[in-house]
Amino acid sequence: EIHRFANMEHHPNIHTLFREGKKIELTILENRILLYFLRNPNKVINRDELMLVVWGYNSDVNTRTLDMHIVRLRKKIELNPDNPQLLQTVRGIGYRFNPG
Repeated sequence: EIHRFANMEHHPNIHTLFREGKKIELTILENRILLYFLRNPNKVINRDELMLVVWGYNSDVNTRTLDMHIVRLRKKIELNPDNPQLLQTVRGIGYRFNPG
C-alpha cells in the first residue's frame, strides 16, 4: 500500500517517505501517526484518539509527547514546518491532515 499526497509518496511497510525521489526515513511512531492521518484526510482528530491509535489503550503518554512527535513529523513532511499546510493544529482539539 502506497499513499500519494502533495509531492510525496508514503511507503508504510518500510517506514519511508519519498519527496521528489528523496528518501526520508520515519520512526515507527511517525509512521503510525502519518498512516492514521492518511486514512482520515481532512478530519479533525483529537489528541486522545491519536494517542489511542499510536500507543494503545493503556497508554501513559501525555499530550506533550504526542505534540513532540507531531513537530518531528512536520519537519519531515512540511515545506515550512513553522507554517504547516499539511498537518495543521486545531486549537484545543487536536490535528487535521490536509493532503492537498
